[in-house]
Amino acid sequence: MISLKSMQVTNPELGETILESHGFCLWITWPGKVNPVIEQTLADYGGLKVRSEETQALWFFFTVDVFLASAKLEVWAKFNQLAANIQIFKADIICGSSGKHEVKMPQDIWNQNIELPSKFEVFLLGNIMPQDITLAGIALRPAPQRKGFAAGEWLQPQIDQRLPYKSTLGWFAVLRPVGSPLDKSFQIGWRDFYSKLEEVLQRNKLRFTIHDNYLMIPLESLRQLRQWCRDYLNLVVKSKSGEEESKYWPCVLGIADKKKLHFNNELPAEMHLDWNQLMPDYPHLSLRDGVLLGDEFQVHEVRFAHGRRTLDAWCNISLVGDDEEEAGALPNLSPSSLVYGDNTYCFYCGQRSHISAQCPSKGLEPPSSDIWTTLAGFDIATMKKGVSEIDHKLKENRDALHDLLKSGDLTGVMANAIFSIALTAQQRSIPIYWRLRGKQYPKSPDDLTPEDDSPIWNMLRGYNGRDLSIVDKELQNFQVRFPRDYRVFSLHGFVAMERGDFAKAEQYWRQAHLLSHPGLMQGWHLFLVARLAEYQGKYADAISKYDKVLEVTPAWREVEYRKLVCYVKSGFSDKALPMIGPLITIEPKFFNWLLLDPELERGYTSVLRALAVYWTDVSVQVQQEKIALGGLAFEMNNWFMPENEFLLDMLKRIDNFRQLADVNNFVPYQMVILGRQRLERDFQVKIMTEIKNFKAVFSGYLGRLAHIRDEAAWFPFPKLLVDFNRNYNLSAANLTWVTHNNMHVAEVFKKAQELIEQEEERIDSMEKRLRVLRIVRDGTLFSLIVAKKFLWMEVVGLALVLLVLPLTLYYGNKVGLTWVSETLSEQQWAIQKAAIIVITFASLTIAAFWTVLRFEPIREKLFSKAKVKAEAKAHERTKMIEQHQQAARRRKQQAAQRKKLQSSREKQ
Repeated sequence: MISLKSMQVTNPELGETILESHGFCLWITWPGKVNPVIEQTLADYGGLKVRSEETQALWFFFTVDVFLASAKLEVWAKFNQLAANIQIFKADIICGSSGKHEVKMPQDIWNQNIELPSKFEVFLLGNIMPQDITLAGIALRPAPQRKGFAAGEWLQPQIDQRLPYKSTLGWFAVLRPVGSPLDKSFQIGWRDFYSKLEEVLQRNKLRFTIHDNYLMIPLESLRQLRQWCRDYLNLVVKSKSGEEESKYWPCVLGIADKKKLHFNNELPAEMHLDWNQLMPDYPHLSLRDGVLLGDEFQVHEVRFAHGRRTLDAWCNISLVGDDEEEAGALPNLSPSSLVYGDNTYCFYCGQRSHISAQCPSKGLEPPSSDIWTTLAGFDIATMKKGVSEIDHKLKENRDALHDLLKSGDLTGVMANAIFSIALTAQQRSIPIYWRLRGKQYPKSPDDLTPEDDSPIWNMLRGYNGRDLSIVDKELQNFQVRFPRDYRVFSLHGFVAMERGDFAKAEQYWRQAHLLSHPGLMQGWHLFLVARLAEYQGKYADAISKYDKVLEVTPAWREVEYRKLVCYVKSGFSDKALPMIGPLITIEPKFFNWLLLDPELERGYTSVLRALAVYWTDVSVQVQQEKIALGGLAFEMNNWFMPENEFLLDMLKRIDNFRQLADVNNFVPYQMVILGRQRLERDFQVKIMTEIKNFKAVFSGYLGRLAHIRDEAAWFPFPKLLVDFNRNYNLSAANLTWVTHNNMHVAEVFKKAQELIEQEEERIDSMEKRLRVLRIVRDGTLFSLIVAKKFLWMEVVGLALVLLVLPLTLYYGNKVGLTWVSETLSEQQWAIQKAAIIVITFASLTIAAFWTVLRFEPIREKLFSKAKVKAEAKAHERTKMIEQHQQAARRRKQQAAQRKKLQSSREKQ
């Protein structure tokens, strides 16, 4: 028994749902191996293989061609041996972006079982053929109940074997080159590319005709459609990559069901496509046809309308490849409710859901610069959720946009971000640019002057909602009153633009450019002129005007972004894609702009594919950066002490970057990559600075230590310096170790941090102790000097006393001074005793006083002599060491010569 339930798969990984539809399921069983005719016929008639096993398969058909396919097989089985059983019943299908499908049927149908068939039979569950469609040659008759069949009325078709039962499927493909036929580049590029297209058409034996640069091709079968799409996409890829000799030229391709269409010159108009909105290089066709093409093609949604995806909704296709899988990781985050519309692009926001005069941005306040910082904190899934909620709210109520823009929740942030992409051209930016003080971007917008008393401010705040013709007349009066006020012309340009007088608008803005301040103010008015050309669809002109804006303000990256958008909107996406990399590298926020911008709808597939490359690279790189951040934190801990302020600050920054790395958004990813590099630089700079400081500090410590050594060497009581010498020797050893080791090594650097505090305390302690030692040393030296001077003066004084007193007696008698002699003779010992006391006291006083006056020079002189002797001894010692070393080297050389001579003799 063959069981249908074995092919039932519930909740497959569909990815995003792209299509839900009613239709018909065909369950076919066979014995042995499947006949290739079966699969080929079902595929040619628009069958979509959902599941298959060794002896059975489940196909889904969107149209009544399922009955024609079964009739075709039954005719073939009449003349060829074919054993198969076919059951046809109604079903629903859900198609996902992953290429997988889910079929919805009642469970009793899934529970069916059937014996291996021995002949070809077809069964229909109920009268499921549409009543409004008559299939010639097919009649129905009741079928007997079979074992294992689901309960219900079963019918069998009766067919007329004479009829061909041709498939009703058929398409018209229309291809149109992008650009102006008057351009020389268009003529050359389109001619070369057409020559290659013609080869493809002739190889596939396809008819075609050309009218007004529209190439029209009838495709008679699904096989032809699949082959044409495959060959065209391969040709585009080869031409872009340079594999083909011809030059590439972008073209738009629309493919429509041939029903209700006619193969004539009016075909492009009958298809009701906006050819200027189609994405170049990707065939556009209905969702049903895109799904029918099979797994070889990737289906991309095209939002020509807002609402539920139907069979007739448009999509574009590309060949499945690695790049397409990467592009699938990035969703198009521009809400379809803001993209779809019957209007042209809005001048202020780039959306098509309203005209410029009714743009919701006119009622908004200028957003803070934090809007993109806030958005950078959302991951891709959160942003996608916000876009879905915007679509859901606006689908229920289109007027909810104003309330949504004023809300502070996720949808409000997302909506405000979308409206802020074209902020520079919006009315809410006018007060900012009118009050600019600086001349360069991006710092100038933060430098604003206060409003003056000009009446133009009241006009600016009050003209919205008024009759524009009246406002126009009032502004003309303002121009008469204030002929040199650029603000009048600036505002008049916006009014003229909303009235549709684009020539006047450009004239007013150019006049405002001439009258305004040089720099960013003039650049802004040139920006408005370029935006006006872009608004009118004059993309080449707009790009050249944006280049002139860059001449005035070279650092204004938004102008580069506008050029990129112009290339995409003109259909030349290939010129825009090389601009993406430099732009998002300098300003990562532009990555989110590209995801959200509604003006990029025409080329969103190409843009997403290009972004996917950068996204993949940065996603891989940020994982490496997370590992590098962990290694950096570990390395910093090896270099710095745990309480180091720099280390604590760096670890905090590393934690912040680790948290950013978990946000699935390009902006924080880029911040992590650049931030880790800054951390590395800061770390290296800190190391070099600290090493330089350490060397200076340790050099100072060595100087202080040398001074301590020199001072302590004169201390007269060395036995009292045991602890002092121990500290000195330890400090000297530590400083010698640090200065003789490479501080660019983590262990040495970290040890230096530890020693720098220890040695500071130790040297301070020794210097405090040295003060006491210096007092003792200087006191001892002072005493010795005083004693020396006192002894010399005492000896001289005593000698004078012993000499002067006898001489006085002797000469006093001779000269007749007998009273002196008698007096001295009678009181000799008393006088000598008094004289000795006086001399001793005088000698001590004079010696102390003289020592006080001469102590410093004497001390320095003594220390200098001692230092010279010590240096001489050290020099002699160094000289002796060098002599010994030279003698040792000579002995070593002589020994080597003797050994060499001996070895040469042995060889002889």
